[in-house]
Amino acid sequence: MAINRQLNAALRFACCCGLLAAVLTTHAENEYLTCEVSGQIVALVPDLISVLESETGRAVGTEELKYGLRVSVIAIPCSPLLCSPQALEVVGPSAFGLETAFEPGQVGDYREPASAFSGDKAKL
Repeated sequence: MAINRQLNAALRFACCCGLLAAVLTTHAENEYLTCEVSGQIVALVPDLISVLESETGRAVGTEELKYGLRVSVIAIPCSPLLCSPQALEVVGPSAFGLETAFEPGQVGDYREPASAFSGDKAKL
């Protein structure tokens, strides 16, 4: 049985980073598509935007968000494989109807993950 559920929402969070208070907004459609701080986009698909419970670090899906939940929002750079024009047609902003252009490196530089099985402990 296939479940087709779509969430179209702008989720607003009040956040305080040290002395800087800002409004963080995520746009979601089954997953987090954009992250804005005070109206400026700071993360965008295909980069991974994750919302985590602040106390436990547990991932919070779009369907679980509710008023009063304390969360942290992080963004992880996508693989360069997802930055090609062909890949961006499928996983980039335009695939979700967004008109904003994706800029690789906006949330940081991608680093190839180190393998725990490679034997090279210096990479870990």
